[in-house]
Amino acid sequence: MVDITFKSNSLRRAVAIATLTVSKQETIDAINNRAIPKGDVFEFSRAAGLLAIKKPAMLSPTVIPYRWSMRQLTIGYTDWILL
Repeated sequence: MVDITFKSNSLRRAVAIATLTVSKQETIDAINNRAIPKGDVFEFSRAAGLLAIKKPAMLSPTVIPYRWSMRQLTIGYTDWILL
C-alpha cells in the first residue's frame, strides 16, 4: 500500500449520471408528481448519493478513506424520453 500521509490536498469533483427507462407515460407523471407508491424517487436517489459521499468504503471495500472539505449534491432530471 502507498503511504499518502504527506500528500497535499487537491480539488476533486465527482459526477454521476443515471438513466431510468420506463414504458408508460403514467410512470413519468407519477415520478414528476412524487406520487410513486413506494416513495419519492428523487429523495431515494438523494439518500443514496449522501451515503456514497459519507461512507464510500461501506459501498466499495477498495476505496481509500478521504476527508471532504465541501459536499454538494444535486438531484434532478433534464428530459424525459418515453421508450
